[in-house]
Amino acid sequence: MFRLFLKAMSLIVVLPATTLAATLESLEFTVPVSVSALTIHGKVENQDFQIEKNEKGIQSIQISIPADHFKTGIELRDRHMRDKIFTDSQGTVHPIAFKSKNIVCSSTDSCKASGSLSIRGITRPYNLSFTYKDNQAVIQGSVLLSDFEISPPGYLGVNVKNEIVFQGKISESL
Repeated sequence: MFRLFLKAMSLIVVLPATTLAATLESLEFTVPVSVSALTIHGKVENQDFQIEKNEKGIQSIQISIPADHFKTGIELRDRHMRDKIFTDSQGTVHPIAFKSKNIVCSSTDSCKASGSLSIRGITRPYNLSFTYKDNQAVIQGSVLLSDFEISPPGYLGVNVKNEIVFQGKISESL
C-alpha cells in the first residue's frame, strides 16, 4: 500500500515557475458612441507587468494599468474618462487590473486565461483570449461597462455605448 502511495506521488510533478517581465507594447481600445459616424479610439503603450512560465507554458498573468495611462489624444476626453470610468463614488481613481492563474493553450497557439478583471475597484470573473507564439501574445476582447456598475457617460449629447472593444500586443522581456 505504501509503495502504491509513493508511486502515485512520483507521478505528480510540480515544475517550478519562473517570473518574467513582460511589456504590453500597445493596447488599443474602441468605444462606439450614440452618434453613428463617431467612434472614440484610444491606447495604452509600454506598460510593464509580470507573467510566470515553466516548461509547460504560461502559468499566471498579473497586470495593472493606471487610469492616467489610457489616452485618447484629447486631454478633456481623457479627464472625463478618468472621472466617469475609473473614479469611484468616494473619489478614488482605480487602475484596471487583470489576474489569472488558469491559462489553457491549445496546440494552435490559441489561449484562454480565466481570471478576474477589476475596474473602478469592482472585480468580476473575466476570460481573456489571446494567441501566443514566439514569446509574443496578441490579445483581443471586450468589456461591458454595466458589468462593473458603470453607467455609460456622455458629453454634450454624445454618449458612449456600453461595450468597449480592445486589442493589444504583449512581448516577453527575456
